[in-house]
Amino acid sequence: VQPPPPPGRQLVIQRLAHEVVREPVSTDDAAHLEQQPFPDRTGDIAKRDRRLSRQTGQHSRVIARGAHLDALKKHGLRIARSEGDLIIRNARFTGDPSAAGPTQLVLLAVKSYDTEPAARALAPMMASETTVLSLQNGIDNGDKIGRLWGAERTLAGVVYVGAALTGPGVIEYSNGGRIIFGSLDRRSTEP
Repeated sequence: VQPPPPPGRQLVIQRLAHEVVREPVSTDDAAHLEQQPFPDRTGDIAKRDRRLSRQTGQHSRVIARGAHLDALKKHGLRIARSEGDLIIRNARFTGDPSAAGPTQLVLLAVKSYDTEPAARALAPMMASETTVLSLQNGIDNGDKIGRLWGAERTLAGVVYVGAALTGPGVIEYSNGGRIIFGSLDRRSTEP
């Protein structure tokens, strides 16, 4: 039996679950966003990220490459949607994981064939409390990450979102908005 994750990691996991699936945020922060109206949970998460960034000075980090990275640095990440676009400009966009620095939570969303090289490249971002959440298609990606960083530090997830990368720096959102995830060893992440 493995020990439960440290309290700090439990809190990060619980906050992520709470933000992604359960609780809407009021629109009080809308004035601080560089966006058109975007009334759904994705916008709510962006609002929370923006508020947290203002309070702590910390920003999300996005690791990308090629033309996608160039577009992100120049224009930010645009999530196109019929109700209006969300533009994320306050993230730290880089092609170098060492430039991102250590973090509490890594969302790994690469093609299955890139899982192992991407997981190895996380080394500069990994601290003792870092958790890696795999948001990928495929049945063994979490296991690949777990073998490298430890099953107790790895979560596997399923994403129910209709979206496509339609060009460098542009994601077209069509429907959905749910993420389900859990630990590899089926331990509860609840306190």
